[in-house]
Amino acid sequence: AYTLGVNAWVLNAPDLVAAGQIDATGAHAVGDNRNALALADLEDAPVGPDSLTLGETYERLVMSLGLEAQEAGNQETFYQGLVEQLTQMRDAVSGVSLDEEMTNLVKFQRAYQAAARLVTVADELYQTLLSLKR
Repeated sequence: AYTLGVNAWVLNAPDLVAAGQIDATGAHAVGDNRNALALADLEDAPVGPDSLTLGETYERLVMSLGLEAQEAGNQETFYQGLVEQLTQMRDAVSGVSLDEEMTNLVKFQRAYQAAARLVTVADELYQTLLSLKR
């Protein structure tokens, strides 16, 4: 705001600003500022279908944008939480439980030992049958 100012072109020729209205002779009357006053009156004049002033319309716009930004932030937080929850659920299903894997390892090891013992017993029986026939 500190850099705002009147354009040098307008400062050198103030008659370029159409603040007043032209009289019947086609000249601007000195001190006529009817256009400037009419423009200033627009600040409090109701405009649009809701009959709001320009300031009220601007306030509604800013408030609406603020609410939409807040809603977007809330949705982002919600979806981040949802992604984290789904990631945890996926990891729980596909994750490896060391206790369960150790139990399975012992179970399969015992099954292998039992099968090996069965083969050994069958071989001994076969050898015994062969020795009886001789």
